[in-house]
Amino acid sequence: MKSLNAQNAGAVAVIIYNNVGGIVNMAAGAVGADVTIPSVFMGKLDGELLRDNLLRWVVNATFVNNSPPGPDYLDGDFDNGIIAHEYGHGISTRLTGSNCLYGDEQAGEGWSDFFALMMTNTIDDNGEEPHGIGTYVSAEQNDGRGIRSYPYSRDMDINPMTYDYIITESVPHGVGSV
Repeated sequence: MKSLNAQNAGAVAVIIYNNVGGIVNMAAGAVGADVTIPSVFMGKLDGELLRDNLLRWVVNATFVNNSPPGPDYLDGDFDNGIIAHEYGHGISTRLTGSNCLYGDEQAGEGWSDFFALMMTNTIDDNGEEPHGIGTYVSAEQNDGRGIRSYPYSRDMDINPMTYDYIITESVPHGVGSV
């Protein structure tokens, strides 16, 4: 309903953030089919950071459409990178114990991405070419960015991320990909 109300008031996009901590599912609801503008959801901490910055500065937001042309749903079960990534969680997190790897700067997502990259490499890969994670479900070629901010590459022109990027990346997926 919030997105529909914003759309009816002339908004071109909506950013909604959770006002309490924890995970909250956001579904289309009864009027979701009537919403034609992009709507994204943020957690409480990221939303409060955005809100506080809006009070001080002009904030430009870019909505990137990762929606694939064609089928409405591409099953992640057919994406070897996602399968290897999730298997990596079984090794890096679950086998070490849940209290060993936690916190805003833990690298579990990055480690699982590493498994995915190693399991999907070819003999010609050298680390310079871009390799995305979740490119199939994003309807992209393997060199697309997929579900991360940038595709993985040692080439800083392709992936400029440094450790400083954890300040602006989301937890855990964005931070883990740094």
